[in-house]
Amino acid sequence: MNMTEKRTLIINFILLFCILVALNYIVDKHYQRWDLTIWRENTLDPKTMDVLRKVKDKIEIYAFPARDDVERARSLLETYKYHCPKIEYSVLDASKHPLEAKKYGVDFFGQAVVVQGESKVKIDYLDEENLTNAIIKVQMRGERVIYFVSGHGEPTLDDSSDQGITALRDALRAKGFEPKSLNLLATERVPADALCVVLIAPKKDPLPVELSVLSDYFKGGGRLLVSLEYDSPKTWKKWCLDTFEVFVYDGIIIDPLAKAFGTNALTPVIVSYPDSRVLSDFSLATFFPLATALRKDKGKLEEEKVLESGAASWLEMNLTPETKTVEFNEGVDVKGPLALAYLVRSKEREGEAIVIGDSDFLRNASFRVSGNGDLAQRMIFYLAKETKLVEIPIVKGKHTAFMIPSWLGNLSLWLSLVVVPGVLFLLGGIAWVRRRRL
Repeated sequence: MNMTEKRTLIINFILLFCILVALNYIVDKHYQRWDLTIWRENTLDPKTMDVLRKVKDKIEIYAFPARDDVERARSLLETYKYHCPKIEYSVLDASKHPLEAKKYGVDFFGQAVVVQGESKVKIDYLDEENLTNAIIKVQMRGERVIYFVSGHGEPTLDDSSDQGITALRDALRAKGFEPKSLNLLATERVPADALCVVLIAPKKDPLPVELSVLSDYFKGGGRLLVSLEYDSPKTWKKWCLDTFEVFVYDGIIIDPLAKAFGTNALTPVIVSYPDSRVLSDFSLATFFPLATALRKDKGKLEEEKVLESGAASWLEMNLTPETKTVEFNEGVDVKGPLALAYLVRSKEREGEAIVIGDSDFLRNASFRVSGNGDLAQRMIFYLAKETKLVEIPIVKGKHTAFMIPSWLGNLSLWLSLVVVPGVLFLLGGIAWVRRRRL
């Protein structure tokens, strides 16, 4: 090889190297993805794309998927990051990163947390609809406040005992709400930023001015969750009847079938629910220790039954600490099924209230039992008008199996078993004869 050829070879090598470097730079700066799946399974919905285009500040997503769901979660998050560079994500194993899981309030595998600044929203399952809605919520400016009435012996937001409601408080904060206490004596009206007001089992009688604040709020279109017990003060029960046309009994519901669920007859168990706008498609079992029954009287308000005990239950009217056995007494007790909760609505304004004859399902001791916590949140979300901000249909590919006609199957069989072997045998025979003649 002479000098000219060597020089040409070196120049060609340098040119090739430069071309490769340039191509790598272009690909790195102009990364492109193509979704080649037939049903566009890796393509985001146009509504999601519109949300991502409007993201202005950095968003961090922390996903804690189950081990068999890691790749799907990572693929989804990578797709979001591809379309929105302001998104950063981490896929973590909750068992290997317990501190991070505790920091973000992760309760089980499959959850994810979307964070922007001091705001964070937790979702229970990582899919496109939930993640897009969480991105919308985490960017909302201003607090989404839910007020809890205080000052009458109600459980407080910072009470972590079994009778407290810190579990409910934390669950609401994880969904982007800000629970706050409301002292009715310190205000002339419910604050304007209230999404709804929650009253949980008051033990002391209220002043008339306090009842007026709540009544005016409801009549003005406000939304309330009112939880009373069989032994709640009569003043509160009368206010409930006057304002919501709901009568709260003094007895305790007995449910003999509750023993099949590992509890006692004093804890009614509900596994099926009346058709209502509050609990549509809700199917989890819920438990209500020492619950009482309600009765909706006729009046100006519309109502929907939200919770109802089983047909075998009854309302025991004479239960005392000295009672050793309980049985239904005709003419004294009230035969089931019994209403445990009503949704009442004003026909003239947008005011709505859910009245329920139990508070234990809201408290720490029972909040995480079966579906109790989900029920509590579902009721509050309904009152706070917490509906899906965007709805994204799940893409399900149609089954497109290729069915081979019988004639084609027979042809394939003959070709593979007879024709092809026969042709090969014939060609082999011809070659053998020709070689013999040589």
